[in-house]
Amino acid sequence: MRVLSVRIPPGEKEPWHTHTWPAVVVYFRLPPSQRFLKDGTKTARPELKELQVTYDPASQPLHSVENLGEVPYQAYRVELKPATAIARVR
Repeated sequence: MRVLSVRIPPGEKEPWHTHTWPAVVVYFRLPPSQRFLKDGTKTARPELKELQVTYDPASQPLHSVENLGEVPYQAYRVELKPATAIARVR
């Protein structure tokens, strides 16, 4: 498991990135934003004024998110990495 804290200040855009593993995402409050794909596709995301939890079952292609609102975009992404049958020895 890997937990990522996502914070995008108002008017800023996060760096391009991908997600490899399925994940549970906890949004604390989501200002209006838009998601960009490398092919130029833009997807508007509406504002959420309350806690929302989602599940992303698949990997995510190269993308970025821009915060169009006046408050920070804040979320936790809990990635569910595959487990092995044998415990790792250190």
